[in-house]
Amino acid sequence: QNPIYDLANNIVPAIAIFGIISGLALMHLKQKEPIISMFEGINSMLEKILKGLTIASPIGVLAIVANISGNIYWVDIKEFSFYIIPFIFIVILLTFWALPALIASFSPLSYKEIISEFRTTCLLAFLIGSPSIAIPFLNQCVKKYSNYFAIKDKELHTVSQMIVPISYTFTQIGNLLILFFMMYISYYFDINLNIFDRILTSILALPMSFGGPEMMVDSIVFLSKRLGLPDSTRILYDRVSVITQSFQVLLSTGSMVTFVILLLLAYYNRLKFQFSKFFSLFFLFFFVLFFGVFGSKIFIHN
Repeated sequence: QNPIYDLANNIVPAIAIFGIISGLALMHLKQKEPIISMFEGINSMLEKILKGLTIASPIGVLAIVANISGNIYWVDIKEFSFYIIPFIFIVILLTFWALPALIASFSPLSYKEIISEFRTTCLLAFLIGSPSIAIPFLNQCVKKYSNYFAIKDKELHTVSQMIVPISYTFTQIGNLLILFFMMYISYYFDINLNIFDRILTSILALPMSFGGPEMMVDSIVFLSKRLGLPDSTRILYDRVSVITQSFQVLLSTGSMVTFVILLLLAYYNRLKFQFSKFFSLFFLFFFVLFFGVFGSKIFIHN
């Protein structure tokens, strides 16, 4: 009913439907070039604004850190440490090991080069707590690696405008950590979920991961009602998200960078799977993950 409200509140399904309807209508216009040029100009303007904001970001970052520090209740860290510590460990493991290893397995890029790109793109998003700030950096990433891989295409800008929105909307892996929270909260309230509830929650977590982290509150409310969890579940999520949301954004931004690079290479047929590299990078990762999961399970039961 109100696309401006949907855009302002990042309601992804409504935005997607509005975008599809607008795109179909635009396709049937005879003189659509002026409209397309106008939107491209607006997009370029917003990119320059965001780039300008990054220059002044250190001041804003200090203010945000001060605000977060003032709102953190250290008793919450102690009470929910069994959730917060593994959460941060999983994020760091995936962001700085699994995702760079995935890129390195399909490209000639070294781990050092990939981590450098992650540091540039993810740091500001992590500190601010919003993946949206990474969008101009993702566009720069497309330009940077198109030059790196000698991709010469007049339609590269159009390809970038396709790849970046897809990555932003559908590849924010950090939002899938809602599943980790639901499993933890069932343990917290000593509620034993049956196998059907676990499978259903896992399935529902996938579409709920689309869009920004601000949508997670509604997802938590829906899932807690579906699973019969107490109404205080949302309050508990609000308390822990003061600490965990920035790490969730860190993982989401890292996954967006990963899929931007992989989608760019796939579109121009530059992907090349290197099994030996994949095995050497992921063998130890799966080893650590396997024993971490089963070690935690044994610890919980004890």
